[in-house]
Amino acid sequence: MKGTRRFDPRPKIILLAAGAVFFFLPLRLEVLGAGLMLLLVPGGLVLKTRLLRVLSSILPILILVALLTPFFYRQGTPIWQMGETVVLTLRGLEETGRLLIRFTGITAVFALFYLTTPAERFLSALEWYGLPFRAALVMSLTLRFIPSLFTLYQRVEDAHSLRRAGELADRNGFFRRFRNLLPTLTSVLIQAVKKIGPLSMSLELQGVGLSSRRTRFVRLPRFRDVAFQFLLVLLILSLLVTVLVIFPQLWYNGAS
Repeated sequence: MKGTRRFDPRPKIILLAAGAVFFFLPLRLEVLGAGLMLLLVPGGLVLKTRLLRVLSSILPILILVALLTPFFYRQGTPIWQMGETVVLTLRGLEETGRLLIRFTGITAVFALFYLTTPAERFLSALEWYGLPFRAALVMSLTLRFIPSLFTLYQRVEDAHSLRRAGELADRNGFFRRFRNLLPTLTSVLIQAVKKIGPLSMSLELQGVGLSSRRTRFVRLPRFRDVAFQFLLVLLILSLLVTVLVIFPQLWYNGAS
Protein backbone atom coordinates (compact mmCIF):
# COMPACT_ATOMS: atom_id res chain seq x y z
CA MET A 1 0.00 0.00 0.00
CA LYS A 2 2.82 2.42 0.84
CA GLY A 3 4.52 1.55 -2.44
CA THR A 4 1.43 2.43 -4.45
CA ARG A 5 1.11 5.75 -2.64
CA ARG A 6 4.76 6.57 -3.39
CA PHE A 7 4.07 6.19 -7.10
CA ASP A 8 3.53 9.69 -8.47
CA PRO A 9 -0.12 10.50 -9.32
CA ARG A 10 0.78 12.17 -12.63
CA PRO A 11 1.81 8.96 -14.45
CA LYS A 12 -1.01 7.17 -12.61
CA ILE A 13 -3.49 9.52 -14.31
CA ILE A 14 -2.09 8.36 -17.67
CA LEU A 15 -2.61 4.74 -16.59
CA LEU A 16 -6.13 5.61 -15.41
CA ALA A 17 -7.06 7.05 -18.81
CA ALA A 18 -5.40 4.18 -20.68
CA GLY A 19 -7.12 1.58 -18.51
CA ALA A 20 -10.55 3.13 -19.08
CA VAL A 21 -9.94 3.27 -22.85
CA PHE A 22 -8.68 -0.33 -22.92
CA PHE A 23 -12.01 -1.79 -21.83
CA PHE A 24 -13.84 0.07 -24.62
CA LEU A 25 -11.56 -1.21 -27.37
CA PRO A 26 -13.09 -3.81 -29.73
CA LEU A 27 -10.87 -6.59 -28.42
CA ARG A 28 -11.64 -10.26 -28.19
CA LEU A 29 -13.41 -11.42 -25.08
CA GLU A 30 -10.43 -13.41 -23.79
CA VAL A 31 -8.12 -10.39 -24.19
CA LEU A 32 -10.48 -8.20 -22.16
CA GLY A 33 -10.71 -10.96 -19.55
CA ALA A 34 -6.91 -11.19 -19.34
CA GLY A 35 -6.69 -7.42 -18.88
CA LEU A 36 -9.25 -7.59 -16.09
CA MET A 37 -7.29 -10.33 -14.31
CA LEU A 38 -4.11 -8.26 -14.57
CA LEU A 39 -5.96 -5.58 -12.62
CA LEU A 40 -7.75 -7.70 -10.04
CA VAL A 41 -4.95 -10.08 -9.03
CA PRO A 42 -2.27 -7.52 -8.04
CA GLY A 43 -4.95 -5.06 -6.90
CA GLY A 44 -6.49 -7.70 -4.64
CA LEU A 45 -3.08 -8.58 -3.19
CA VAL A 46 -2.34 -4.94 -2.36
CA LEU A 47 -5.75 -3.60 -1.31
CA LYS A 48 -7.35 -6.89 -0.20
CA THR A 49 -10.81 -6.32 1.28
CA ARG A 50 -11.01 -2.65 0.21
CA LEU A 51 -11.13 -3.53 -3.47
CA LEU A 52 -13.49 -6.43 -2.78
CA ARG A 53 -15.85 -4.05 -0.96
CA VAL A 54 -15.95 -1.74 -3.99
CA LEU A 55 -16.62 -4.57 -6.43
CA SER A 56 -19.30 -6.09 -4.20
CA SER A 57 -21.20 -2.79 -4.34
CA ILE A 58 -21.75 -3.22 -8.09
CA LEU A 59 -22.70 -6.90 -7.81
CA PRO A 60 -26.50 -6.24 -8.12
CA ILE A 61 -25.90 -4.35 -11.38
CA LEU A 62 -23.71 -7.15 -12.72
CA ILE A 63 -26.38 -9.72 -11.89
CA LEU A 64 -29.03 -7.61 -13.65
CA VAL A 65 -26.84 -7.28 -16.75
CA ALA A 66 -26.11 -11.02 -16.77
CA LEU A 67 -29.81 -11.88 -16.58
CA LEU A 68 -31.20 -9.43 -19.14
CA THR A 69 -28.51 -8.78 -21.76
CA PRO A 70 -28.38 -12.24 -23.45
CA PHE A 71 -31.99 -11.96 -24.63
CA PHE A 72 -31.38 -8.69 -26.53
CA TYR A 73 -29.07 -10.35 -29.07
CA ARG A 74 -30.84 -12.88 -31.29
CA GLN A 75 -28.26 -13.00 -34.11
CA GLY A 76 -25.55 -15.64 -34.30
CA THR A 77 -25.42 -19.34 -33.48
CA PRO A 78 -28.55 -20.38 -31.55
CA ILE A 79 -28.02 -22.07 -28.19
CA TRP A 80 -31.59 -22.17 -26.93
CA GLN A 81 -34.50 -22.20 -29.33
CA MET A 82 -38.22 -22.75 -28.69
CA GLY A 83 -39.84 -23.77 -31.95
CA GLU A 84 -38.93 -21.08 -34.47
CA THR A 85 -38.15 -18.50 -31.78
CA VAL A 86 -34.48 -18.06 -30.91
CA VAL A 87 -34.19 -17.32 -27.19
CA LEU A 88 -30.44 -17.45 -26.57
CA THR A 89 -27.48 -17.20 -28.95
CA LEU A 90 -23.72 -17.46 -28.71
CA ARG A 91 -23.38 -13.79 -29.56
CA GLY A 92 -25.74 -12.91 -26.73
CA LEU A 93 -23.47 -14.69 -24.26
CA GLU A 94 -20.38 -13.00 -25.73
CA GLU A 95 -21.91 -9.53 -25.50
CA THR A 96 -23.02 -10.24 -21.94
CA GLY A 97 -19.50 -11.27 -20.98
CA ARG A 98 -18.10 -8.18 -22.69
CA LEU A 99 -20.42 -5.84 -20.79
CA LEU A 100 -19.65 -7.54 -17.48
CA ILE A 101 -15.90 -7.31 -18.06
CA ARG A 102 -16.10 -3.70 -19.20
CA PHE A 103 -18.17 -2.54 -16.26
CA THR A 104 -16.06 -4.46 -13.74
CA GLY A 105 -12.81 -3.35 -15.36
CA ILE A 106 -13.65 0.35 -15.42
CA THR A 107 -14.83 0.16 -11.81
CA ALA A 108 -11.60 -1.59 -10.81
CA VAL A 109 -9.43 0.96 -12.66
CA PHE A 110 -10.99 3.92 -10.87
CA ALA A 111 -11.09 2.09 -7.53
CA LEU A 112 -7.39 1.21 -7.71
CA PHE A 113 -6.55 4.81 -8.55
CA TYR A 114 -8.57 6.49 -5.81
CA LEU A 115 -7.75 3.95 -3.13
CA THR A 116 -4.02 4.56 -3.67
CA THR A 117 -4.03 8.32 -4.38
CA PRO A 118 -4.60 10.96 -1.67
CA ALA A 119 -7.02 13.73 -2.65
CA GLU A 120 -4.50 16.55 -2.26
CA ARG A 121 -1.99 14.82 -4.56
CA PHE A 122 -4.71 14.16 -7.13
CA LEU A 123 -5.63 17.87 -7.17
CA SER A 124 -2.01 18.88 -7.59
CA ALA A 125 -1.57 16.39 -10.44
CA LEU A 126 -4.61 17.74 -12.30
CA GLU A 127 -3.32 21.29 -11.92
CA TRP A 128 0.09 20.16 -13.17
CA TYR A 129 -1.62 19.00 -16.36
CA GLY A 130 -3.13 22.48 -16.74
CA LEU A 131 -6.61 21.96 -15.31
CA PRO A 132 -7.84 25.02 -13.32
CA PHE A 133 -8.07 24.56 -9.57
CA ARG A 134 -11.86 24.97 -9.44
CA ALA A 135 -12.39 22.36 -12.16
CA ALA A 136 -9.96 19.96 -10.47
CA LEU A 137 -11.70 20.47 -7.12
CA VAL A 138 -15.15 19.83 -8.62
CA MET A 139 -13.93 16.66 -10.31
CA SER A 140 -12.30 15.36 -7.15
CA LEU A 141 -15.31 16.12 -4.94
CA THR A 142 -17.74 14.57 -7.42
CA LEU A 143 -15.83 11.32 -7.84
CA ARG A 144 -15.25 10.96 -4.11
CA PHE A 145 -18.78 11.90 -3.08
CA ILE A 146 -20.38 9.05 -5.06
CA PRO A 147 -18.80 6.23 -2.95
CA SER A 148 -19.75 8.09 0.23
CA LEU A 149 -23.39 8.06 -0.92
CA PHE A 150 -23.26 4.27 -1.27
CA THR A 151 -21.90 4.00 2.27
CA LEU A 152 -24.56 6.41 3.55
CA TYR A 153 -27.29 4.41 1.79
CA GLN A 154 -26.13 1.17 3.43
CA ARG A 155 -26.12 2.77 6.89
CA VAL A 156 -29.58 4.28 6.41
CA GLU A 157 -30.90 0.97 5.08
CA ASP A 158 -29.56 -0.85 8.15
CA ALA A 159 -31.16 1.73 10.45
CA HIS A 160 -34.54 1.45 8.72
CA SER A 161 -34.33 -2.35 8.78
CA LEU A 162 -33.98 -2.28 12.56
CA ARG A 163 -36.97 0.02 12.91
CA ARG A 164 -39.27 -2.07 10.74
CA ALA A 165 -37.97 -5.49 11.76
CA GLY A 166 -41.50 -6.79 12.11
CA GLU A 167 -42.29 -5.94 8.49
CA LEU A 168 -39.32 -7.75 6.95
CA ALA A 169 -41.30 -10.95 6.60
CA ASP A 170 -43.88 -9.13 4.46
CA ARG A 171 -41.49 -7.59 1.94
CA ASN A 172 -42.65 -9.80 -0.92
CA GLY A 173 -44.01 -7.95 -3.92
CA PHE A 174 -42.58 -5.14 -6.03
CA PHE A 175 -44.87 -2.38 -4.75
CA ARG A 176 -44.23 -3.28 -1.11
CA ARG A 177 -40.45 -3.21 -1.64
CA PHE A 178 -40.77 0.08 -3.53
CA ARG A 179 -42.83 1.57 -0.71
CA ASN A 180 -40.18 0.51 1.82
CA LEU A 181 -37.48 2.01 -0.41
CA LEU A 182 -38.95 5.52 -0.45
CA PRO A 183 -38.21 6.32 3.24
CA THR A 184 -34.62 5.12 2.78
CA LEU A 185 -34.04 7.29 -0.29
CA THR A 186 -35.66 10.26 1.46
CA SER A 187 -33.33 9.87 4.45
CA VAL A 188 -30.30 9.60 2.15
CA LEU A 189 -31.35 12.78 0.35
CA ILE A 190 -31.80 14.65 3.63
CA GLN A 191 -28.40 13.51 4.93
CA ALA A 192 -26.76 14.48 1.64
CA VAL A 193 -28.28 17.97 1.80
CA LYS A 194 -27.11 18.34 5.40
CA LYS A 195 -23.55 17.73 4.25
CA ILE A 196 -23.60 20.83 2.07
CA GLY A 197 -23.08 23.17 5.03
CA PRO A 198 -20.06 21.41 6.59
CA LEU A 199 -18.53 20.88 3.15
CA SER A 200 -18.85 24.56 2.22
CA MET A 201 -17.38 25.66 5.57
CA SER A 202 -14.50 23.21 5.13
CA LEU A 203 -13.79 24.62 1.68
CA GLU A 204 -13.88 28.18 3.02
CA LEU A 205 -11.40 27.28 5.76
CA GLN A 206 -9.10 25.91 3.07
CA GLY A 207 -9.24 29.19 1.17
CA VAL A 208 -11.53 28.20 -1.67
CA GLY A 209 -12.99 31.31 -3.30
CA LEU A 210 -10.22 33.69 -2.27
CA SER A 211 -8.63 35.85 -4.95
CA SER A 212 -5.13 35.59 -3.48
CA ARG A 213 -2.55 33.16 -4.85
CA ARG A 214 -3.00 29.64 -3.47
CA THR A 215 -0.26 27.85 -1.58
CA ARG A 216 0.33 24.11 -1.36
CA PHE A 217 0.75 22.03 1.79
CA VAL A 218 1.79 19.03 -0.31
CA ARG A 219 4.07 19.60 -3.29
CA LEU A 220 4.65 17.08 -6.00
CA PRO A 221 8.23 16.01 -6.76
CA ARG A 222 10.10 17.66 -9.59
CA PHE A 223 9.58 16.10 -12.98
CA ARG A 224 13.16 14.88 -13.22
CA ASP A 225 12.69 13.01 -9.93
CA VAL A 226 9.79 10.99 -11.37
CA ALA A 227 10.94 10.88 -14.99
CA PHE A 228 11.64 7.16 -14.67
CA GLN A 229 8.03 6.52 -13.64
CA PHE A 230 6.78 8.44 -16.69
CA LEU A 231 9.19 6.50 -18.90
CA LEU A 232 8.06 3.17 -17.43
CA VAL A 233 4.39 3.99 -17.99
CA LEU A 234 4.99 5.13 -21.57
CA LEU A 235 7.05 2.02 -22.34
CA ILE A 236 4.29 -0.27 -21.05
CA LEU A 237 1.62 1.53 -23.06
CA SER A 238 3.82 1.59 -26.17
CA LEU A 239 4.40 -2.16 -25.83
CA LEU A 240 0.67 -2.84 -25.59
CA VAL A 241 -0.12 -0.66 -28.60
CA THR A 242 2.67 -2.31 -30.59
CA VAL A 243 1.35 -5.79 -29.80
CA LEU A 244 -2.14 -4.82 -30.92
CA VAL A 245 -0.82 -3.32 -34.15
CA ILE A 246 1.56 -6.17 -35.04
CA PHE A 247 -0.93 -8.90 -34.10
CA PRO A 248 -4.28 -7.62 -35.43
CA GLN A 249 -5.88 -11.01 -34.77
CA LEU A 250 -6.17 -9.89 -31.14
CA TRP A 251 -8.78 -7.35 -32.21
CA TYR A 252 -12.41 -8.34 -32.09
CA ASN A 253 -14.01 -7.65 -35.45
CA GLY A 254 -17.66 -8.18 -34.43
CA ALA A 255 -20.06 -5.64 -32.99
CA SER A 256 -18.80 -4.11 -29.79
